[in-house]
Amino acid sequence: MLFRSRDEMGRLWKAADIVISVPSTDGISEGLLEAMYAGAVPVVSDIPSNRSFLKEGESAYFVSGSNEKELAELLLVLMNDIETIKKKVGDRNREWVRNEASLEGTATEVAQLVEKLAASKKMESNETS
Repeated sequence: MLFRSRDEMGRLWKAADIVISVPSTDGISEGLLEAMYAGAVPVVSDIPSNRSFLKEGESAYFVSGSNEKELAELLLVLMNDIETIKKKVGDRNREWVRNEASLEGTATEVAQLVEKLAASKKMESNETS
């Protein structure tokens, strides 16, 4: 198995126009998130984990994982206007990964939830005193 450094993977993702991830079952792939942040256009399986955070034509393109003809046809369509699609999808995805899937974004969200919980517990304590 060949492993790449984080820096090398970053360069590879930035060079990619499209990332293809078509498993039949899966969670949210870290590699997919990295590719999205780098601006690659995701072509992904139409499975619940992908539908939970991606939108057809806005942040990704969906295919049936086992339909090679469908995948080939979609890739031809995307490659005919890849620069426009990459700009539209890439900017949106980079922002989403930064805000929703990065360590900083997640840490900020957790901190806000903890503060909210602490404030509600303080209010409950004051009401029962």
